[in-house]
Amino acid sequence: MTRLTGRRAASLALVAFGLVAAACGGQDAANNGQQESGNGGPVAANSGQQDSGNIGQDAANNGQIVTWMTDGNGTWFPNGSAPPCPDMDWSLPIDDLGIVEAVLDPGQVRGGDYKAHGGFRLMISDVMVRSPLDGYVVGAAAYMEGQPDDPSSPAEIQYIVDIQHPCGFAVRFDHLKVLSPEIATALASVPIRDDSQGTLLNPPFAVRRGQVIATTVGHTEFKVNRAFDFGVFDLREVQPNRRSRDELLSFGPSGQLGMYAVCWLDLFGADNATMLRGLPRTTTEAALGSDVCS
Repeated sequence: MTRLTGRRAASLALVAFGLVAAACGGQDAANNGQQESGNGGPVAANSGQQDSGNIGQDAANNGQIVTWMTDGNGTWFPNGSAPPCPDMDWSLPIDDLGIVEAVLDPGQVRGGDYKAHGGFRLMISDVMVRSPLDGYVVGAAAYMEGQPDDPSSPAEIQYIVDIQHPCGFAVRFDHLKVLSPEIATALASVPIRDDSQGTLLNPPFAVRRGQVIATTVGHTEFKVNRAFDFGVFDLREVQPNRRSRDELLSFGPSGQLGMYAVCWLDLFGADNATMLRGLPRTTTEAALGSDVCS
């Protein structure tokens, strides 16, 4: 594989759960103008796994799984009749916050790019990463990436996994290194690329809150980087953000997604919120705070 030495395009923040409906309909998504390479749009793939549960009220759509898409201008909408969001019971994506060295806050400019997601820097690489909610895996990417600050480093496989609840919540993981056996089987048709262009799953497949998505994160073969990205989004309406709409749109697709970013630090109960807010922040941008977390 060719080593990925450049910065991945910010447009990938929208690939998987932004363009699901078009891909599932067999259409190329190039007209949204959000792909970095290849045929201009993500590739639709059969996940090889059928829906394993009725998450949300998709029966109103004749069994069609409701997914959310973007018009490319910052507006999101479902491909059917979206159910109301239940009283969501969120769980942490990892079992033990004691292994966290530092937290990346959602809604920041880091490295010159807008980052709608946050993340975790860990003391270990081998960790159970779990789905924090019931939903459907609607898209994924598998790509080869070296250490961004060292062109001599070997390229390692990294996975992106996008999960949506039909009501409009979405979660993104990135920098997963080893998927769980069940998820790996379901994503076997996702091609391994030299860029992080996403593959849209047709059909999406169900996952349950607490289900293991991955067992190893980050880079482990050269300079150890024990970290993964984690973002939560409420696509039903624009979320509070200290930046204006025009300012977010100026960042391109990643800023569009940032309009819907949720401060996930507070989703997991008061005790966990206190711990998450008390953990170190490692980037220089951390001093500027988060656009979505007060």
